[in-house]
Amino acid sequence: MTGTPWRLQLFLDPPRDGATNMAIDGALLEEVKDQGILRLYRWSPPTLSLGYFQKFDDPQRLGDERLSALPVVRRCTGGGAIVHADELTYSLILPLDHPLAGQRPADLYHWMHARVAEAIASLGATAVPSLGATAVRSRALCAQEQTDVAQDSAGPSPRPAGPSARLRTAVAPGVEGPGEQARIALRGGRERAAGRTGPFLCFACHASFDLMAGAGKLAGSAQRRTRTGLLQHGSIVLGRSHPIQPSAAVGELLGRPVGFEQMAAALAAAVRAAGVALIDSGAAPAAGRAFQEHYRLHAGAAWVKRL
Repeated sequence: MTGTPWRLQLFLDPPRDGATNMAIDGALLEEVKDQGILRLYRWSPPTLSLGYFQKFDDPQRLGDERLSALPVVRRCTGGGAIVHADELTYSLILPLDHPLAGQRPADLYHWMHARVAEAIASLGATAVPSLGATAVRSRALCAQEQTDVAQDSAGPSPRPAGPSARLRTAVAPGVEGPGEQARIALRGGRERAAGRTGPFLCFACHASFDLMAGAGKLAGSAQRRTRTGLLQHGSIVLGRSHPIQPSAAVGELLGRPVGFEQMAAALAAAVRAAGVALIDSGAAPAAGRAFQEHYRLHAGAAWVKRL
C-alpha cells in the first residue's frame, strides 16, 4: 500500500448463525460509502457455506452425512464450500473508489493475505503463499474456471430492486480473482458442460495466493464486486474441530489452542502495522432495512438452493 494512509471501520462480532452473518455482510456491502470496513466474525452453530456458483444438491455434500447434517447458507462470493466452525472469518468491504478496490483483484488478495501471514507469524507460526509445484495443477484449472466466471458474469445490466437481484447483478471481469481457485469442483454450468470436476470443499485445493502451512491450506479468500462496492471474504482455520475439512490449522502449527480473540487481535495489529487506521466500532449492526432484506434472502430456500 502506498500514498495517504486510509481508514477502516473495525467490527468484532460475537458468534452468529449463518444467515445472520451473510445478511450483515450483504447489508454492509450495499451501504458502504467513503470508509471501508473490516469485519471479523465467527459462526454458531457450525455451518456449511456454499460458494455462489455451487449446487445445493452437489453429490459430494449429499453423499457425506457429516456435511449433509450441517446447516447450509450460500455466500455471495465465489469459491468452494467451507465448514465454518473453529475459525476466524473476515469480510473486507470497500467502496469502488477506494484505492485498493480500484486495483486488480489479485492485488487485494495479496495485500490481505500478507496481513494474515504477518498475524500468524506474530503468534509464532509460519504461513506462506502457495507457490510450490504442488499448486501447479490447481492454479491451471482454477485459472480456466475463473475465465468462465468472468465471461458468464461480465457485461452491463440494469440494477434491479431487492438484495437478491443486486447480488446477482453482473460483475466486472476477473472479480472472483485468485480466490476462485477453490471453485475447482462446482459442477455447474460450464464446468459440467466441459466435464471438469474437482473437490467440493474450498480447503481441498489451493493456488498461488492461498496461505499454506506445509501441504495444508490455512486461509483462502474470494471476492464479489457490485456496482458500488467490493466484498472480499476469507477464512482462517484455527482448529480442525471438523476433520472432514482438509485444512491446516493455526493451533496445530503452534501446538496450542488459538482462540478467536487472540487471532483477531493479531490480525488487527498486522493491519494497523501496514499503515491502516482501524476505527474500533464494536459489533456490526444486525438491524435496519438492508439487514432485514438480506436476512430474508439468505434464510430463504430460493437463495440457498438457487431455485
